[in-house]
Amino acid sequence: TDEADAALRLEGGTFHVGRRGIPIDHGGRAILRYRGPSQTHRTYNAWAIVESELALEESPTNRPPVDPATFKDCYVFLGASAQGLMDLRTTPTSRVYPGVEIHATALDNFLSGDFLRPAPRGAMAGVAVLLALLAAGLVRRSGSALRIGLAIAVAVAIPVGAGFAAYAAGWWYPVAPHALAALLAGAGTALYNYATEGRQKA
Repeated sequence: TDEADAALRLEGGTFHVGRRGIPIDHGGRAILRYRGPSQTHRTYNAWAIVESELALEESPTNRPPVDPATFKDCYVFLGASAQGLMDLRTTPTSRVYPGVEIHATALDNFLSGDFLRPAPRGAMAGVAVLLALLAAGLVRRSGSALRIGLAIAVAVAIPVGAGFAAYAAGWWYPVAPHALAALLAGAGTALYNYATEGRQKA
């Protein structure tokens, strides 16, 4: 199906464009899979393109700065990357990322069919509770301060590792809230143990 004339429909958590699908979250947003830092997609200076056109108009035998064949069968985005034009954004891969390259990344994900899928919110809430209980249990069974610190570190490392594994599998896993849940549960249990033991000794 020609993408320009493809039928559009929303079905479940997927926005369909013809035979292609874009997974979206509850707010209707797609999560991009960035390929790398800025200029991961090939970029050219607009003036070099103009110079190439002028050179070819002057004589077809001239060697232009940019060969027109470079753009054969390619999608081309025209955008600004100068700081004064205010089209620079912050992305997971770079603090300074031209907005036009975000559009290119979205098209890249669309054509490759590998947008990140948002993890189900209900399941993630359950995982956060389980991680908090795990952290509390590990700290509860730890006696010395060293073991308590190690138990909290292990509990916090679990969601970090899960985040990397989920990303490789194409899922967006919320690492920060789960790591925070484990940290707070572990720290809270450690404080409770300290207060309880203090009362018992007194």
